[in-house]
Amino acid sequence: MSTAPIPHNEELRLNDLYSYEILDSSPEEEFNDLVELASLFCRTPISLISLVDRKRQWFKARKGFSKAQTDRSSSFCAHALLGNDVMVIEDAASDIRFAHNPLVTGESRIRFYAGAPIVSPEGYKLGTVCVLDNKPQRFSEIQRKVLELISKQVTKLLELRQKNILIQKKAKESIAYKSQLISRVFHDNEQDKRIIADNLHEDLAQRLVYCIHALGGKSIHQHMDVIRDEMNRILIDLRVLTYTISPLSDENFNPVELIRDFVDRVAVTFPCRIILKQADADDFFHPKVSVNLIRIMEEWLRLLLKKDDLNLVEIEINSTSYSVFVTIKDDGKMVNEFSQKQQERLGIIEERVQMAQGSFSYDHSTEQSVIKIELPLTAENMETIH
Repeated sequence: MSTAPIPHNEELRLNDLYSYEILDSSPEEEFNDLVELASLFCRTPISLISLVDRKRQWFKARKGFSKAQTDRSSSFCAHALLGNDVMVIEDAASDIRFAHNPLVTGESRIRFYAGAPIVSPEGYKLGTVCVLDNKPQRFSEIQRKVLELISKQVTKLLELRQKNILIQKKAKESIAYKSQLISRVFHDNEQDKRIIADNLHEDLAQRLVYCIHALGGKSIHQHMDVIRDEMNRILIDLRVLTYTISPLSDENFNPVELIRDFVDRVAVTFPCRIILKQADADDFFHPKVSVNLIRIMEEWLRLLLKKDDLNLVEIEINSTSYSVFVTIKDDGKMVNEFSQKQQERLGIIEERVQMAQGSFSYDHSTEQSVIKIELPLTAENMETIH
């Protein structure tokens, strides 16, 4: 038995074949119809769409043949791949290459074979459309032409099938991305609710109780300055929370003022100085961007509380007609790496920036850490942030 030589471009040919993701796939009516057509025109009991793998030939569609695949070493089709035209073996028993082939001498008893190469658009021969018989026969030019046409139809089906697979993959990826996005939005909203609840209960409510208690005391005049300052800070917090909960009247909020109010409020209780710089920050960007930046800064400031020797935090805001830029520097020393909970906070910051289609960078050393945030000013950003 003569085994077909391996084509010189075998690895490229196999890569092309594998790109169609068709080997070992389920039967498909379109391919089955073509083998029926081949048998009908060529008047043979057996017809196959054969794809030649590294060590086997596998049949995508078959008529009159029970096996789903055979060894490549005994494959007639492996020989057909070496030429460009239809390969015809009128009597395999009389052909020195196939006389001792197990497909000829075994139970299949193949005597006649004709195979047209299936050529991909890249020029690689993936397999054949072939017809077989248990008795010798002649093959006309018309039958050759029909087999060539059917092989071209197989190529078109493979291309169409590959495009459908790509479309399905992209659709699944799109659905998965949208599901992930929706999940993040819900997670984001739940996180916002927890922050709002914490602020209302642990911060605002306690301070209001203090004010009420002080107002009810006998020496109210002694506490008026403290009460006035506390009430002002409460009003600042309420402005931020009001916009967070219901951002309906944008005209009532100056975006930069919103950030300044937040920094002023935090600076009162933060264990070090906080400086807000507005090198080039216009007031025209949307208040929703301010709210998002406030949430990000709040998370980051909580992380900074874990640093030693923290004396100064500088927050710088710049804006253009396209983006808002925030840089936060500090002079504290990071004793240990972030804990798991701190890593989660850092993840929340990154998620917020990502949801707003922005960018986030974090650089730290023993002397200083710097984060840089950019949020684009787009319509989609405005809808995503809240």
